[in-house]
Amino acid sequence: MDVLTVIGSIASIIGALWAWKQAVDASGSATKAEEIKSQIINQRKTSELSEIKPLLEQSLTAMRRYSTRMAASIIGDEPTSKEDEAEKVQACLNKIMEYSEYFQDDFASQFYETAHDSLQKFLNSTMPEEVKKYGMDLHKQMVDFSSVLRKQINEKREGTV
Repeated sequence: MDVLTVIGSIASIIGALWAWKQAVDASGSATKAEEIKSQIINQRKTSELSEIKPLLEQSLTAMRRYSTRMAASIIGDEPTSKEDEAEKVQACLNKIMEYSEYFQDDFASQFYETAHDSLQKFLNSTMPEEVKKYGMDLHKQMVDFSSVLRKQINEKREGTV
């Protein structure tokens, strides 16, 4: 009977060691799964933030002429051109608000309010000097935002690696 007890004890110890090894393996797999999940989430965030880039580029292109042209040369511009440019800026602002959770300290909401206010002033301005001034303001705001966007995208990409 003593032999059976010893064999049973050895089998129990081997079983416990086997269970411990399986638990360690499972823990490692769970950690790896969490890392992969985090990478997938960061990749999705990077992808979503990257949706803003082409809209931002269109906005910058639309507003660039107000930073590079004299006010007198803006006189002959068509009002519909100004409205088309404003639509591009508004589309960009809307996308920024859509992904506002990716920016810290309510930055997206504050940026939206400031840029939208400038956009309304731009649309309502009739004098070439005012059109140029508010167009330049919008262009500067978009340029400033581009650095914030690039920083956010880079942080998400680095979190993926």
